[in-house]
Amino acid sequence: MKYLALIFLLAACGESQKTDPAFSPYIQEINQDLNGHLNIKSTIVFGTPGPRFEATCFQENSVIIVDQEKWKDMTHEQRYWVLLHEIGHCELSLEDSELLGPNGLPTTFMFNPSIQIGLFVEENPELKDFLLAPLRGE
Repeated sequence: MKYLALIFLLAACGESQKTDPAFSPYIQEINQDLNGHLNIKSTIVFGTPGPRFEATCFQENSVIIVDQEKWKDMTHEQRYWVLLHEIGHCELSLEDSELLGPNGLPTTFMFNPSIQIGLFVEENPELKDFLLAPLRGE
């Protein structure tokens, strides 16, 4: 119910919501890592995505809601991958994946739970290029 109230509130304002500046460094890093292959248009704000989620995407109006308390506890890599995962839902209409490769690592940036991708990348830095390659058209 909170989600619907937020969506209607955003729609009723008449003004488009702007992305919270706290997310700007991550959006810039994602854009740089993808060499401009993804034009991120979604609005990203702090709010209440749900008790089990770090963030969620509302595709109908391209809004990503991030839990501010959980955000504070995330590492840089976790923040990066949670945002990219939600952008994958909002911008590319991609679904979650729970598949792990034979090496026990995610095979896509849409791995769920997305916060785990940050931990995998922290332990296996080469994984980042592998996961981003399809978004770069490689």
